[in-house]
Amino acid sequence: MEPLMNTRHHRPADRRGFALAVALFALVVIGALIAGVFFASTQEYRVGRNTLTQQRAFSMAEYGLNQTMNGWNSNRYRALATAGIDSASSYTVDGATAKVKVTRLNSMAFWVMSEGSVGSGAMNEAKRRTSAVVRLEIPNMNFLGALTLRGNARIGGSSQISGTNYNPSTWTDCPPVSGGMPGLVVDSLNHVNYTGNDYSISGSPTGVVADPRARDTTTYFNYGDTDWNELVSSATLRLPAGSNFSQVEPDSIVQVVNGVTTKRCNTSLADNWGQVTRTGSSVTAAGICETYFPIIYVAGDLGLSGGTGQGVLLVEGDLTVQGGFSFYGPVIVRGTLRTSGTGGHFYGGVMAANVQLDASVVLGDAEVRYSSCTITQALMGSATPAFIKQRSWAELY
Repeated sequence: MEPLMNTRHHRPADRRGFALAVALFALVVIGALIAGVFFASTQEYRVGRNTLTQQRAFSMAEYGLNQTMNGWNSNRYRALATAGIDSASSYTVDGATAKVKVTRLNSMAFWVMSEGSVGSGAMNEAKRRTSAVVRLEIPNMNFLGALTLRGNARIGGSSQISGTNYNPSTWTDCPPVSGGMPGLVVDSLNHVNYTGNDYSISGSPTGVVADPRARDTTTYFNYGDTDWNELVSSATLRLPAGSNFSQVEPDSIVQVVNGVTTKRCNTSLADNWGQVTRTGSSVTAAGICETYFPIIYVAGDLGLSGGTGQGVLLVEGDLTVQGGFSFYGPVIVRGTLRTSGTGGHFYGGVMAANVQLDASVVLGDAEVRYSSCTITQALMGSATPAFIKQRSWAELY
């Protein structure tokens, strides 16, 4: 008889709940991946947004810096004392703001700092600051004497030409008087015709000097790193050919700010050539235009018959002066200078290029006096800023 075989059945292992665990684990992994992707995308968005906001703030800071340079307010910044700060300038573009501070370092140099800001709140605000050190570019005008003429000249009447350095009596900010130069400089003494005996020409080392540079046109039209054309392009006031007017003391703009009435120099007036008489500080109504030294360009002949002015006067044609007109600063005439009657009074330096080689005529009670102070102040008042040559720009943060 064959033995009975073991017929016990083996049931498979119990695997109930395994699929649920796997599904839950998969959901957790997928959720973590989604959360990671969401976090990474959020961070990427925030980084991109912050980078864009920072760049906008930086661009706004640069915009404020460039706008200040392009619209340099010489009249306002010259009134600053050394280490004085002007923080009145601000610019707004598409919700972004630039606030600019100008600090005067010395008589020729300034530090300009611009802070650009964008947005508001800790998550959306950005600020960047840029700065630059700038220096005023002043034309190097080569005055050979109080009056420099090219070609023939006729001197007479009761005219006075003096190369002795002179400070206007009411200009208290001039340095002590020193030095001097010849009164009249021409290319040849044979080109000067004297009329009568009432005229006076004096200077140092002598009154009249012959200098070959007086015939060179570069003396009249090249000024160091700049020239006639560049000065003309930066003119503050531009007058048409054939202008003939009597300049008067400048008017002023009356502005009411927060209920306070203030007066400001109205530089938009064609007959505002600055305020020669120093009757007060530049911040008072009596002296609101004392620091305004315009570059005045006339596109042809100019006739003057009274009044006062200061700055730089550029005449493309002939300059004819009748009456008691007085001007303080450099005067450059491409054509011929003519004075008669009570004549003109020039304090600074005058050059007449005589491009057509007509005879310049200085008659009547004309007066030309060399003044280094008026020349310097006029050129500084009309100077334009330029970045210093090395390491002028810096980002502060």
